[in-house]
Amino acid sequence: MGIKNVKQIAERAKSHLVRYYGKGVYEVISGTSGACYRVEMLAEGGASCSCEWGKYHTKGDKRVACSHVQAVYQWKADEEGRRVSAYGTLDEARRQHGRTLDLGDGVYLTSRKAA
Repeated sequence: MGIKNVKQIAERAKSHLVRYYGKGVYEVISGTSGACYRVEMLAEGGASCSCEWGKYHTKGDKRVACSHVQAVYQWKADEEGRRVSAYGTLDEARRQHGRTLDLGDGVYLTSRKAA
């Protein structure tokens, strides 16, 4: 079952600071608490996070759609001159007619060129 507050989590992600360390590893500093989290891009797609939410994804699907992971995707999109939006269903995401990425946890990101 997916998360219910997809848009609020995506909005929270905008307040985080992202630093890239190389080889798919990022440090994300929370815009609300100042805590630091490690986000790692996964070879199979998606990303994992060292936050409390991410700790529940230790077996099976390790992809996490927490605000820290979403902040990394937003940062990457900004670097490419793109914008991302988060949706709670694949149907909602597909209606945007852009690139779609399944983050896990029932969250889908779409990507489009920034205006």
